[in-house]
Amino acid sequence: MTTAETKASEKNGGGGVPRRARRHTRRRNSSERPSSVFPARAPLAADVDFKFLARQFNVTGGDIRNVALDAAFLAAEDGRAVTMRHLVRATARQMLKQGKVPSPADFKQYHSLIARESSEGVGT
Repeated sequence: MTTAETKASEKNGGGGVPRRARRHTRRRNSSERPSSVFPARAPLAADVDFKFLARQFNVTGGDIRNVALDAAFLAAEDGRAVTMRHLVRATARQMLKQGKVPSPADFKQYHSLIARESSEGVGT
């Protein structure tokens, strides 16, 4: 935390986290749609687990935007609503762009969605 952020934090009641950062740490339940990422009219499948993604991946706002956009394009290509498969695949692609190799430890129960994509010859 910078000196300015520390002063702002003290001014805003302490806690070590600036006010602007605290407001972004609210917990969402798994059924809530991140409204700033997917608009209300964007179709999302019932299997989308935002809670898992938020808990499992420490990503920046730009990464979230890239994953959401990529998932939306993948869903449009399939002619379907955005599914967990689209989000997992988009997340793996974002990791690869950053030089990280997606692993079973990263994706846990959803890793098979990536493995299936790779074995079908679809590039990630």
